[in-house]
Amino acid sequence: MRTITPAPRIITPAPFTVYTPAELPAEIRDRAIENVRDLLSNSWDEADTEAVAAEIIAALGTALGTPGAGRDELTAVPGVKLDGWDVETRHESVLLTGTLTRENAPNLPWVDGLTSADLEAHRDFTRVWVNTENRGMYFHTQMDGPSTTMTTAVQDAIRTAGKAGHEEMEYKTSTEYATDYATDAEYEFHADGSIYRS
Repeated sequence: MRTITPAPRIITPAPFTVYTPAELPAEIRDRAIENVRDLLSNSWDEADTEAVAAEIIAALGTALGTPGAGRDELTAVPGVKLDGWDVETRHESVLLTGTLTRENAPNLPWVDGLTSADLEAHRDFTRVWVNTENRGMYFHTQMDGPSTTMTTAVQDAIRTAGKAGHEEMEYKTSTEYATDYATDAEYEFHADGSIYRS
C-alpha cells in the first residue's frame, strides 16, 4: 500500500472583461444595478438605521426651530430623545420623550399661559401633553384653543420628521441609491450584469 500525493494543478481561468456601470449597455446596466440593489436590501445594517434616524432628528430640529441640535446623538433637541421609529409604512411613527419649551422649540405657537409640552412615547405614537400656568379653573378653559393649536403643531412637527425618515428609507432602497453606491464603491460587472467579485 502506498500513498500518492497528486501534483498540484494550477487552473488558469480564461481571460474575461469587467465593466463599470457606465460601460454597460442600458438593459444590462439596469440588471447590474438591480443586482446591487438586491445585495444592499439584504444587508441593511446599523449605519443605514442611523442614517434614517439622523434624518428624523434633523427634520424634527428644523420643524421645532433648533436645526442641527444633537444630530450626532439620538437627541433631536435639548431635552427630547428619539426612543424609536417605524417609517416603513404609510403611517410613520416617531417615538419621542421629553419636554418642549420656548427655548428648545421656538417655532411652536407659544402664547401667554402655555408653559411647555411633554412628549411621552407609547407603543406606536407619541402622546403630547400641553401644560399651562395654574391660574385657576377659568383660565384653563380659556387655554383650550391654544392648547389644541399647540398639540396640532407638535404632531405636525413629528409627522414631518417621520416623513423625512420615510423618504431616507425609500432612498436607501432605491435604484438611484444602488446606482450611486455602485459608482462610489467602484463596482465592476461581468458582461451579463452580474457583480464581479475579485
